[in-house]
Amino acid sequence: MVKKIFIILSLVIISLIAWKIFSLKKMNLAKNDQAKNTNVLSEESAPPPTNKEYLDESGFKITYPNNLVMTKTDIIDENIYSELELTSEEKTGKIEIKIEASDIADIEDWLTINKIKPEKKDQIKLSDIEATQFIIDNKIETIAFDQGIEISIVTDLKENKEYWTKINQQIISSFSFVDPKTVENPTSTNDNSNNDVVFEGEEIIE
Repeated sequence: MVKKIFIILSLVIISLIAWKIFSLKKMNLAKNDQAKNTNVLSEESAPPPTNKEYLDESGFKITYPNNLVMTKTDIIDENIYSELELTSEEKTGKIEIKIEASDIADIEDWLTINKIKPEKKDQIKLSDIEATQFIIDNKIETIAFDQGIEISIVTDLKENKEYWTKINQQIISSFSFVDPKTVENPTSTNDNSNNDVVFEGEEIIE
C-alpha cells in the first residue's frame, strides 16, 4: 500500500515538474516572438534617410544621405580647389572628395607616381568624363582627370562595406559639374536641415 502511494506521489511530482518546464518554455517562446515583432515594427517605422544636394564653389554638385556629416577643409594650398569629408555618427568609415590642379592626365602615370598596384581597375563615368575605380587597402578609390584637374573620391569602408559602398555609388552617380559662377557659397539643402556643412575647425553645437 505504501509502495503504491509512493509511486502515485512520484508520478504526480514528475507531472508537475514536466508541466512547469513546458509552461516556462512556452512563456520564453512568447517573449521571443514579441521581441522579434517589436524589432520588425521599429525597423519598419523608422523613416529612410532623405538626401541632401551639395553645391561646391569649385564647380560640382553631389547628393548624399542627410544622416551624414559633411566637413569642408579650409584650403590654404592654391592648387587645391575643394576638399570634403563625409562621415557617419553611427558607423565607422568615411568618404573623402578632393579637387585639385594636376599635371597628370593618365591613370597609369598616377598609379606609378603614387606607387599603387590595384589587382583590378574598372572604367566608369563620373558625370560626363572617364574615371578609373579600384579597391585597395579596404578603400574604394575613384580617380578622374579633366583639363588639368584631378578629381579623387576615396571611400574608406572600415567594417561597414555594404553601407559605405552604397553611399559611394550614390556619390558617383550624382556627381555632376556646374558653373562655378552660379555657386556663391558651398551649400547643402534639404527640407530637414539648417546647418549642413561644417567647416574644419568649427565647433559643432547641438
